[in-house]
Amino acid sequence: MGRTRREKGEENTDLIVTSMLTRGISETDLWNLDVIGIKDQAEKQSRMEQEEAARQHFLKTLKRLLEGRYEVSLPWLEGQQPPANNRIIAEGRLKRTIKTLQSQNLIRDYEDVFHEWLKEEIIEPVNISRLDDLLCTYLPHRAVIKENSTTRIRPVFDASAKQKNGSSLNSCLEKGPNLVKLIPSDLEHLA
Repeated sequence: MGRTRREKGEENTDLIVTSMLTRGISETDLWNLDVIGIKDQAEKQSRMEQEEAARQHFLKTLKRLLEGRYEVSLPWLEGQQPPANNRIIAEGRLKRTIKTLQSQNLIRDYEDVFHEWLKEEIIEPVNISRLDDLLCTYLPHRAVIKENSTTRIRPVFDASAKQKNGSSLNSCLEKGPNLVKLIPSDLEHLA
């Protein structure tokens, strides 16, 4: 940035802004075109195959339980392990949520939601002594408050909460098919 003379008695201030976006990639990634946003046709087909594999996994692991509820196993990405114990992250989020709700006198309402879910068997109690023997992934949550809603306060779970190593529950799961592209045809059938 600096001043330059254009004509006698006239001064202009020119501003030059340079911006640079850097992305941490390894040397081997430099050979991949998708690093710069170019997708190979074979990779697109591969994505379609992955979506079909996720669909087949869903159909294969879908079970109807005795009480009429359904259960399906999570579609882990191939070669991907569930995130390591993220209990510290979940507990930290819980402590902040409790502190915020207590300061707003909403802690009782938030607890009531969980008690209602227990009653409706949406959630179930867990034997804490067994947790040490199991590989557990905790799902952090926070409160969302909407004054003019039928559900004034509700928990929202965050499967994208990352650990120090950068992994989250969402990053370890297969995405499945993109259902957004089906919305227009579904809406058309409703009309």
